[in-house]
Amino acid sequence: MSVSVWICPTNRIGLADLYQVSHHGLAISNSPQLVHSLAPLVAVINNGATKGCDPRTLTTLEQLPSIQAVYQVHRNVRGDGSPNTDDARIANAERDCKGAFIKLSVEPGGKRYTVQLPSTGHAKTFETRQAK
Repeated sequence: MSVSVWICPTNRIGLADLYQVSHHGLAISNSPQLVHSLAPLVAVINNGATKGCDPRTLTTLEQLPSIQAVYQVHRNVRGDGSPNTDDARIANAERDCKGAFIKLSVEPGGKRYTVQLPSTGHAKTFETRQAK
């Protein structure tokens, strides 16, 4: 069975190179069926320090065969043991953050894109699927 069948008999969206995770990364808006159907290479969770990035969503993303990196805008500091992605891919490490952002730049022609965290100096370039 194709993974696209999980969400709909015909995947009308296609595969995603980059997925801006829905609704702050809450599980109610990021069903495993939807996320598996998109099969993103990179995911960005636009969460807050105490809101979003549900453990179920992060687990779903990190277990995707296609995933190469997961980024978070804020580190989870809820105190409930909620997981975070790798430290290098979190823009704001502290609860009282300075509003650091995640920047995406796409090269002309669309064959590659770079995800940058100016606050940490992290930058990584990824190839789009059509480039391979």
